[in-house]
Amino acid sequence: MRSIYPTIQLFTFEGGDLQGLIPWPLQIARFSAPLATLMAFVMALLEIFTDQWKRMKIARMKNHIVIIGFGTKGKNVMEESLRKKEKVLIIDNDPLNPNFASIRPSRCRLLLGDATNRYIL
Repeated sequence: MRSIYPTIQLFTFEGGDLQGLIPWPLQIARFSAPLATLMAFVMALLEIFTDQWKRMKIARMKNHIVIIGFGTKGKNVMEESLRKKEKVLIIDNDPLNPNFASIRPSRCRLLLGDATNRYIL
């Protein structure tokens, strides 16, 4: 029980009641623990806001082609539109569609959802 409080102090960059030279493995743990916490926080924020960021980019698209359903015909329309240097928005409700591998993220955006839903459109 006596070692728990000094361990928590080391986690917050304090030395606790350690005397003299602190061993190097303890120094590494001392500085990497807060860094790991910070990275976990940043990764959680990115996970939360990535979808909203993508939807905001899609909402701001102008002069683009909308492809509803990404089967063979949709893939052909996308390739033709990309040859013409046009932006493409693909709406499909199948997250396991094998054609998604052919999407080029530089000019295409993918929106998963039901195209009959007016909020998706």
